[in-house]
Amino acid sequence: KMCIINSVNIDVTQFKNFPNEAVKPSEPVKPKNDAPIQISKKPQNNLGNKEEESIMNLEELKAKYPDVYKAALNEGIKAERERIKAIDDIDAPGHESIKNEAKYTNIANAGDTAIKILNSQKQGIVKVATNRAKDIQDSGVLDVDGQLGEDSVDEEESIINAVKDSFEGGGF
Repeated sequence: KMCIINSVNIDVTQFKNFPNEAVKPSEPVKPKNDAPIQISKKPQNNLGNKEEESIMNLEELKAKYPDVYKAALNEGIKAERERIKAIDDIDAPGHESIKNEAKYTNIANAGDTAIKILNSQKQGIVKVATNRAKDIQDSGVLDVDGQLGEDSVDEEESIINAVKDSFEGGGF
């Protein structure tokens, strides 16, 4: 069984407790007097017989509707303060220039600013890692075999013996 609601066919067999008497065939609704429905392509003017309002600029809006202008201005001020506060709340030491640019030069929201800061941090991390790898390579530490030579053992023993002698001889 099918039921049509707002021009949508609905299969009512999936509902266990759907009453059978609710599904009754009906006639499509026809307009009164069998007159065809007229669809107007021109929007209706709700101003009655008044002349249709034209699009106005900011100065006309301010002059004709000062309350609307003031409310819109206050909303804009509030939104801008919230945008700047959200950018200020980003904790990113060393990236103040990006934050200032987002607030005053290339206006951006906090989300876009945070992404720009993260990308900058990523570039910094890549640079540090590249420099570290270069320093390791340049130092020659990778060429060291890690075995103690006999000279270093002898030098170490002589230092230990010197410290022992100073204690025994009362050098301290």
